[in-house]
Amino acid sequence: MSGAPGRDARGPALRARFVLHIHGLERAPDAGSAAPDNYPPYDLVRLRRPDGDRLLLVLAVAGFAPERLEITVAGDQLSISGEGTGDGDPNRFLYRGIAARRFRRAFRLAPGLEVLSAELDRGLLSILLAIRPTDRVDRTIVIGPGSL
Repeated sequence: MSGAPGRDARGPALRARFVLHIHGLERAPDAGSAAPDNYPPYDLVRLRRPDGDRLLLVLAVAGFAPERLEITVAGDQLSISGEGTGDGDPNRFLYRGIAARRFRRAFRLAPGLEVLSAELDRGLLSILLAIRPTDRVDRTIVIGPGSL
């Protein structure tokens, strides 16, 4: 075994799963994903507010326009997917380091965790969530301008 005594070798991944679970958001199995399990990368931020804490799920989606992204809530699952740009001319780029490939990320929502809004700004897709007692309804989340 490698690493410091008493430390789990799965470190960051295990801590990330724990944090997501504590905040009522869990990674759901991604059977049909076209991208690696860690794409696109994301952050989960707790926003403390007088009217109740909120969560901000931020995904790095550089190169994607809002019309190429889709956010849906079906039952207890939040799904974020993106269609790649599919540039037809392979000779256009001398080097391509920004991955704009197709992806699908899915998260399981705890009861009462509701998606409020979404915003795309400077390559970051921010999804605002709140804890509210509510009945779940399948719906599509519109990505729009505004402040979260």
